[in-house]
Amino acid sequence: MSAISAPGSFHIPDRRPTAPPTSRTKSIRLDFVLSLGLLYLAVAVLTYLLSGMAGHGMLERARKAGRDAEVRYRDASRREALVRQRLETIANPGAIEEWALEHGFASPERLAALTFSTTSTIRANTRSSSGAAESAVSSVSPEAVALLESSGVDEHGSTLR
Repeated sequence: MSAISAPGSFHIPDRRPTAPPTSRTKSIRLDFVLSLGLLYLAVAVLTYLLSGMAGHGMLERARKAGRDAEVRYRDASRREALVRQRLETIANPGAIEEWALEHGFASPERLAALTFSTTSTIRANTRSSSGAAESAVSSVSPEAVALLESSGVDEHGSTLR
C-alpha cells in the first residue's frame, strides 16, 4: 500500500457559496441599544413608582396636618368662647359693683351721692329737733353706712381718721 491514492479516487469537496462574512458590530450595536432602552425603561418605571409613593406620603402628611389644624381651631374657638363669656361676666356693671362692694370699694359717684343724701338728711333733721335727728340717722340704710365707713366717712359726713 502505498501512500498514493488511485486515480479517480481523489474527491474534492464542493464549496458552497456562502454569504460574505459579516462583522458582529451590527449585532453588538443592537444589543447595546436594547440594553440602554431597557435600562431607561427601568429607571423611568422606578422613578414613577418612587415619585408616586413620595407624593402619597406628602399627601398623607398634609391631610394629617389639616386634621390637626382643624382640631386646634376647634379648641381655640372653644377657649375663645370661654374667654368672651368670662369677659362679659367681668365687664357687666352689676358684677363690677358687686365685686367692689364685697372688697370694700365704692364708686366716687355713688359715694358722693350717699354722702350728700345722708348729710343733707341729717342737717335738715337737726334743725327741726333732736328727736328727728336720731330718726334720720336710723333711717340711713345699713348698706350706705357700711359703704361710708369703708370709705372713711361716718354717717354724719365727717372724715374718720
